[in-house]
Amino acid sequence: MFILRAICLFLFGFYTSAIVAQTLSSNDAENSVFKAADDDLRLQLGDHIATFSSPQGLVWGRPDAEIQIVGFFDYTSLLDKRLFSKLPNLVEKHPELRIELRELPSSHPVSMRLSRFALATRMVHGEEGYRAMHLHILRMLEIPSRRILGLVAQEGRFDINRIDFALDATEITKHLQDNQHLYLSLGKPELPAFFTQDQVYSAVPTVEVLESLIFQR
Repeated sequence: MFILRAICLFLFGFYTSAIVAQTLSSNDAENSVFKAADDDLRLQLGDHIATFSSPQGLVWGRPDAEIQIVGFFDYTSLLDKRLFSKLPNLVEKHPELRIELRELPSSHPVSMRLSRFALATRMVHGEEGYRAMHLHILRMLEIPSRRILGLVAQEGRFDINRIDFALDATEITKHLQDNQHLYLSLGKPELPAFFTQDQVYSAVPTVEVLESLIFQR
């Protein structure tokens, strides 16, 4: 009985050690994704310094914030919705941080429609309207249909007719093209992606991970 118990304990210890080692290896692999993006793309960031002095997207934080970061997102990505909807809280927690958000819709028509709808709201109702519509879309559990967007606009007292008219505006097309060109110039980091003046972070899964990357915790 004693020998059998000893064998069982040995096997259990071996199994546990293997699981721990695998977990640590997995964590290291995740960290290496961020580091690899750092090393490979750092040299290209010098071309985009002007991006931080003249933000084109939705901005959370003070213009003179010490740490400035730009993030790319897609309204139809559940992961993006969860992360980006929490960014205002992160900026509130860290007043030294400013985050600019840039739409990066996929080729799917719904993704493009949502980005254009948010940007058209900006054209019609300014930055505050843009901010409100952006948060409405992000916080929806499901991808909103055209009818739902209309109800959201009506509830928020937005002019849905003027927003619809602005959907195909040249300014919106250029804005989305500029976002795409900026993203491609950074080597197409995996979304959700962020960059600062000397770092690029790809495949950021949560706002907590982003916070740890920015502040090296």
